[in-house]
Amino acid sequence: MHSVSGTGVGDSALVSQNSYYKLAIENVKKDTPNSRTLAREYIRKAITLEPENIFYRLKLASLLEESFSASAEGEYHSILSIDTNNTDALLGLARIVEKNFYEWLNSAKLFEENIVISFNDDAMEDFYSAEMYYKKILIIDSLNYLANTKLALLYEAVDNNDESFLLLNRLVKN
Repeated sequence: MHSVSGTGVGDSALVSQNSYYKLAIENVKKDTPNSRTLAREYIRKAITLEPENIFYRLKLASLLEESFSASAEGEYHSILSIDTNNTDALLGLARIVEKNFYEWLNSAKLFEENIVISFNDDAMEDFYSAEMYYKKILIIDSLNYLANTKLALLYEAVDNNDESFLLLNRLVKN
């Protein structure tokens, strides 16, 4: 949002959204459960005043990611609806599903004495989602360091060392 100082058009909204953002950042620095909750509330108020502000939305998504991954996913998708090539949002989505992949990989639950249920199929669904997000990033920015290294590690986790080598080799060459 751009406004000309002194015109009165949009000035109060600009001040408020910046104030909300600054309050959010101050609360993030305190790093307590209550301050993180306040930070999320303040950043949401800033977004209400400027819904297309990707910077604010990325901050909210990162605040949500650790404890509220489903909400963070929703926010990252909102960002991608504004900017389909936003690599930060794609990285956030990849991080979330990658975390789920590693959590479920080689997991099983014993329900009764002889009934064991494996969660590897669920893990592989997350693998394919993370792979898709990382590949989208690499289409946009083929030398994105995080996407290349994270995808290489993901491939190593499923014993696809050839793909892993290709990605890491591309980084080393460039």
